[in-house]
Amino acid sequence: MKQNIKLCNTNKVKELNELTTQSIIDAFLLLLKTKRYNEISITDIANRAGVARISIYRNFQNKEEIIKRYLNSLLKINDEWDNEFITEAGLKDKLMNQFRIYYENKEILTLLKANNLSFLFYDSI
Repeated sequence: MKQNIKLCNTNKVKELNELTTQSIIDAFLLLLKTKRYNEISITDIANRAGVARISIYRNFQNKEEIIKRYLNSLLKINDEWDNEFITEAGLKDKLMNQFRIYYENKEILTLLKANNLSFLFYDSI
């Protein structure tokens, strides 16, 4: 019984951490729409996300890492990408899906370019 309670609490902590992390990323991206990268402070992000500053430092080393985590989530096609034999049609589908994701997120990618942060995108791919 105690093991089930511990497992349940562990799952809740994990879910809360994922929610906090996503809130921080979302808050930062919203702020990037109205402020330059260099003008955004960790305090600004924490206030916008509704979390304590320490929550940001628990999950990210700095603002750059917030962007990297966002980009990694965009660029991840499939875990099987390297492990699976890909047919021409399958490769085409995967690439089309990836370009669709880029298109849907073009505003953020444009903001990265405007803030001289395109290198983070290129580093991610």
